Amino acid sequence: MNRYVGVVPFPARLNRLGELAVDLWWTWNHEGRMVFRSLDYRLWRETAHNPVKMLWMISPDRLAAAAADPKFLQLYDSAISAFDSARSTTDTWWSNRYPHLSGQSVAYFSAEFALHQSLPIYAGGLGVLAGDHCKEASDLGVPLIGVGFMYPQGYFHQHVTSDGWQEESYERLKWAEVAIEQATTADGRPCITAVPRSIPRKSSRPTRVRLPPCSAQSSSGCPMASSWRSTSARTTTRPTRTSSWNGSTASS
Repeated sequence: MNRYVGVVPFPARLNRLGELAVDLWWTWNHEGRMVFRSLDYRLWRETAHNPVKMLWMISPDRLAAAAADPKFLQLYDSAISAFDSARSTTDTWWSNRYPHLSGQSVAYFSAEFALHQSLPIYAGGLGVLAGDHCKEASDLGVPLIGVGFMYPQGYFHQHVTSDGWQEESYERLKWAEVAIEQATTADGRPCITAVPRSIPRKSSRPTRVRLPPCSAQSSSGCPMASSWRSTSARTTTRPTRTSSWNGSTASS
């Protein structure tokens, strides 16, 4: 899936920017973050460190300038090399320690996953712990698949009015602007599965979020067409939301 169809194509020299943006590996790897921070610092701050949204907004001139900048290209190449290495499953702690478990996966269930502020599907400590477990598993090469909920509104923001009343404002997630994609079957079709024992009967459309290395299963049991790590399912029920005092902490 190319979510940037309809916008100006990336320069050939930077043709993996979209791939790097949508895989949350960059959230805990300095080289990955620096690619987007250096690409357009103003947009990096304006989007609250969200590369997926940045690439919708960035100007063709800025992309062309970056593609001709030797210093930026050196940073980009280094990040892509580290990214490819992280996606490899051939020389990891897991593959070296447990080679007999090759091809098997570990399911990790949590109500929320705090992977990054640009994906606000968490509200507190449980999500932070789950997110850290996913990132550590990624570094170790553990074939962990996170299974949870994709809250369509994320958490709300709270404000206090001039007369002392608390007010909440809700912001619905825009799927094209966050690192989420719909899970697909091995032949590329949308993955839809029934929720057992639900009255009335409901169906689930699993969505997926990338963390390296490669994985080949989704939260619904539908085989995936590409490499994903953390997956969430959202059902066809009314929207759900989580809460937080303010949503985000960030470093630049």
